[in-house]
Amino acid sequence: MERMMLQADRLSDQLKLKGPATTEEDLNKLIAAYRGIADKAPLVTVSSEIKQASDEKKQAWALGSLAITRIGNLYLDRKAYDRAFDLFKEVAENPTTTPLQRNAVINYMAHSAENLGNYPEAAELFDSLSAGYLPLIAPDNPNLDALDGPIKSADMWMRAGNKEIYFEKTRQAESYFKALIDNYKGTLVESAAVGKLSALYLKLSRFADAIEALSSVRNDSSGNISPGVLMTIADIYMSRLRDFRSAEKIYRDFLEFYPNHESFSASTLGLGFCLFEQARYAQARETVGGIEKMSNVSQQTAAQANYLIAICYEKEDKWELARGQLDFVRTSFAGTDQAFEAALYLPNYYRRRGMTDMVRKSFDEIVRYISKYADENAANPVAASRALGYLVRAYTENDDIKAAAEQLTLLHDRFPQFPEGKFAPLRLSEIYQNSLFDTARAIAWLKIFIDENPDAKDVENLKEHLNILESRTGITP
Repeated sequence: MERMMLQADRLSDQLKLKGPATTEEDLNKLIAAYRGIADKAPLVTVSSEIKQASDEKKQAWALGSLAITRIGNLYLDRKAYDRAFDLFKEVAENPTTTPLQRNAVINYMAHSAENLGNYPEAAELFDSLSAGYLPLIAPDNPNLDALDGPIKSADMWMRAGNKEIYFEKTRQAESYFKALIDNYKGTLVESAAVGKLSALYLKLSRFADAIEALSSVRNDSSGNISPGVLMTIADIYMSRLRDFRSAEKIYRDFLEFYPNHESFSASTLGLGFCLFEQARYAQARETVGGIEKMSNVSQQTAAQANYLIAICYEKEDKWELARGQLDFVRTSFAGTDQAFEAALYLPNYYRRRGMTDMVRKSFDEIVRYISKYADENAANPVAASRALGYLVRAYTENDDIKAAAEQLTLLHDRFPQFPEGKFAPLRLSEIYQNSLFDTARAIAWLKIFIDENPDAKDVENLKEHLNILESRTGITP
C-alpha cells in the first residue's frame, strides 16, 4: 500500500505541474489510484479488533483514510464541496481513523460546509475541531488550523445572521484561548493562543485588550517583547487607534532593542510615518533619509521612504524639492506602486491649487508614464494589472469617468485572475449606477461579478442589491 500511495502522490504532483491542462480523464485516473489504496484497507467486523490490531493493519487503515482524504481534497480544490464533504465524512466516521486524522478531516468538513453556505453546520464542526484538538495538543507544535476553530465558529453564526449566538461564541473563544495560555505557559502553544486571542480582540475592536494580550509574551533571554509582536503592537496603535505617539514609542523601542533585526528598516519607516502624522515633517525626513543603504532593506521599503520624503517637502512648502524627489521616485523605483503614486501626486497638487494648465499638462504626462507599464506586451502581468489599476485611478481623479470605465473593462478582460481585474466588474457596476446613470449596464456588470465570484463573502448582499436594481427597471433575471 505504501508503494501504491507513493505512485498516486507522484501522479498528483505531475497533474499539479500540468495545471489548467489537467483533463477529466487525468483526474479520474488519480481518483481511481487513491480509491484503489482505500479498498485495500482491511474491513473491521467488530470494534475490539481495532485495539488488538497489528501495527501493519493500523498502518493500512491509516493509508486508506489518507487516500480518501486525498480524494476529498481534490474535489475541494475544484470547488465540488458537496462531494468533498461526503468523502471527509466517510473518513471521520470510520472507526479505524485515528483521532489526529479525524480532527484534520473535521476541519476539511467545516470548510466544505462553509463554502456550501451551511453555516450552522459549519459552526458545529468548527466547535468539534477545537474541542477535539485539546487532547491532541503538542505544546511546541501548535495546530493553527485547529486554533482557528473558535473564531471560525463565531464567524459562521454571524454569516448565518445570528448576532446573539455570534457574541456568545466570541466569549467562548476568549475563554478557550485564555485557558490555553494558562495551561501551556512558556510553550509555542501559549504564543499561538496569544496571537489568536489578540486577533479575536481586533475583530471585536477591543484594541487595548489586544495590546495587553500581545504585551504579555516576552523574550526569555532579554525580557523584551519579541520583534514580531512589537511590530504588531505598533501597527495597532498606528492603523487602528491612530495613536501616533504610542506607535512612535513602540517603533523606537524596536530600534533600540533589535538594531540587527531584519525588520529594522521597516521599523525605521514606521517611525517616519508616525512623525509625519504628527506634522513633524523635518524629523520624518531625517529619520528615513538614506534608508536604502541599510542592510536587508526591500525595494518597497526604500521606495516608500523616498516617497515619504517627497510629501514631507510638500507639507513644508518646499515644492521644488518635493517635485525633484517625486521625479526621483518615478525614475529610481519605476513600475512600483510608489512610482505610480508619485506620478499621480503631481496633477493632484496642481488641482488643489487651481492651476488648470499644469493639471492638464501633468495629467497627460502621467497617463503616458503609467501606460508604458500597462502595455499588452509587458513582461510582468502582475505589474501590468497594477499599472492599469492606477490608470483607472488617474482618469477617475481627473473626473473622466467614461475613460475610467473603459480601462476597467480592459482590466477585467486582460487580468481576471488578479485582484484588480477580479473586482473590476463590481467597480464598473458602481460607476454605471452612480456616475454614468446606466442602470442596465450596472446590472449587467453586477451579474458578471456575482457569477464569477460565487464565494465572495458579501455575495448575498450583492444579490439583494441586484434584485433591487432589477425591480426598479423591470429587468428580470
